[in-house]
Amino acid sequence: GKVAGLTQSAYGLVDGKPFVTLIFKAYIGAEEEYDSITIEGTPSINQKIAPCIHGDLATAAIIVNSIPKVINATPGLKTMKDLPVPSAFINDIKQYLKGTKAPK
Repeated sequence: GKVAGLTQSAYGLVDGKPFVTLIFKAYIGAEEEYDSITIEGTPSINQKIAPCIHGDLATAAIIVNSIPKVINATPGLKTMKDLPVPSAFINDIKQYLKGTKAPK
């Protein structure tokens, strides 16, 4: 068979009820590429970000930014839930490694 797109859904629950919902859609022939965020509340907010952040760039960024956390981890097989929450490193990445100092 062939695949022309996909839809992924993820839900963050509070007391067993959905509190945060993520819906990701990617498909061939999309008229416009964008990311959007909707926050329902008072007031509600709908933000559209165009062009979107390309998935390959985002994947590479999370891998590179996870390097210090993987190096600093204890020995053994790890999953993402065993590591600190992914985040960006703005300064010299060496300063985030245990036992090293960033150059001045």
